[in-house]
Order: sequence, then structure tokens, then C-alpha cells
Amino acid sequence: MKKKLCLFAIICNILLLISNLTYVEVEARSFENIKKSGELRICYTPWFGEDTPKEFPSPYYEIALAFSKNLHLKPITKKISWDEQFYNTENKVKQGEIYTPKLFENETCDLYSNSIIHLPWRQKIMELNWIKNSRMVIVVRADDKRKYKTVHDLYNKKSIVVPKTSYHQWFHNLNKNLNEKEKIKLKLLKKGGTVSYLLRKEVDFVILSATYATFSKLNHSKKIQIAFPIGKNIKAGFGFPKNSKELKKEMDRYIKTEMPNPKSQINIIFERHFGVSFLEFTNLHFFIK
Repeated sequence: MKKKLCLFAIICNILLLISNLTYVEVEARSFENIKKSGELRICYTPWFGEDTPKEFPSPYYEIALAFSKNLHLKPITKKISWDEQFYNTENKVKQGEIYTPKLFENETCDLYSNSIIHLPWRQKIMELNWIKNSRMVIVVRADDKRKYKTVHDLYNKKSIVVPKTSYHQWFHNLNKNLNEKEKIKLKLLKKGGTVSYLLRKEVDFVILSATYATFSKLNHSKKIQIAFPIGKNIKAGFGFPKNSKELKKEMDRYIKTEMPNPKSQINIIFERHFGVSFLEFTNLHFFIK
């Protein structure tokens, strides 16, 4: 009996040793590896989902392309859904947990060129830089603007939102404190494109960032209006792997260098999208007057 137990213990130790030898922790590509490869893998989400104009895929996407050129790297781009950038290896978003997002870990993406709000749970799984300040606004049809002045006017109305966004979290926080008659009737839309639902009168209002709302009004439809702002003015930027702080520093350097130059690529990008320079763009009050 003792011999069998001893043999069993030896076999267990051998199996444990083999598993330890074969396990390799996978990390995202470091900046050194990125430079050696000669390419920058850029992942982005079309900023208006299915409403995104082909000629305006995203100013953040265009900034990433310009940044890649500045580093003398070939841009390799991949379109992803919004929630994909937060997926773990099981294709799930685990708020509050610490892990390397799947698209970083499997080296599909070196950065996410999206406007990602700085939230504590996101900062646990990725580095976030600063691209702009962001504030959410309530957007309605122009004909209905007089009906919406405060959050109370949203009660028992219909809206639509992309899951796992700051907008979705705002709805959740509001609804949990309302009774059944007051709660906002909310639909979830994975691919975005909420403005079209608003214009088709399938919902009463939508939430956008002040940036998106202004672009929508200028380039999508004059039939929408900003009703009022909600929430706080908070930072938003690109997402980077935790082990690629050097890449984030390079992006920060690039933005700092480009911002003061009126003929810089970043200023050209923002003027094309918003009719103002990057410096003017960063003043949020311009967008919510």
C-alpha cells in the first residue's frame, strides 16, 4: 500500500513538473517587439456604429494612422466591436477583475484607437492615455427639444444604448433608483448607430458624448439637438497593454508635439471632422453651448 502511495505521489509530482514547464505566460507585444516587427497593429471601433460615414470612420482611427507613420511603422488595422476590446480569453467582460484583454494577449492589437473613458475597472486591465475630455449629453430630435430640460423629463421614455459603455452604466445607475413607472425603457444595440433609431422615432432620446453629438449635428442630421449635459467632465483616450507603457509614452509625446502646430496632422484631422483645431476641440464648452 505504501509503495502504491509513493508511486502515486511521484507520478503527481512529474505531472506537476511537466505542466509548469509547458505553461508560458502570454503577454501583449512590447514596444521593442513592435519596433522590430516594423508594424503597428491598430484596432478601432467605427465611432457611430452602423451610422458611421465611410469618409469619417473615426478621428481616433485617423490619429492612430498618423501616429504609426510618425513612428515609421506600417499600420495594420482591424475593426472590432466596442465590447471586444475588454474581452478576456473567454470572450467575457469581467469588471473589477485584473487580466490582459484577449486582443492584446493574442497580439491582434497593439492599441485601441477609441475614445475610452477612464473608469477604474478599465484601468485595471489596460493603460489609458489622454486624447480629450469627455462629457455625456442627452440628444433629442430638434422638434422635441423644448420637452427635455432635466433628467426628470427622461422618466418613462424610450432609449437605446450600446452595452458595456459609460452611457449604459449611466442608465443602469439611474434606473435602479426609479420605480417601475419611472424607469427608462431601454434597448441594447451591440453595433451602435443609435442616432438612426432616434431619427426614425423608435426611441425618444439617446446619450452621446458632446463630441459625437456635435459631429452628428454637423454631418449626420440637422434634425437632432443637444438637450442638456449629464455626468461629469472626465478623461478619455486610447487603450494600451499594461506591459507597453513605452508605446503610451510615445503617443503622449506625439500629441504634445502636434497640438501647438496648426498645420500638424492631428489639427488637420480635427478640423476635417469638427471644423476646429485640436486645441479648440479640447475645450468641451465649445460643444455644449
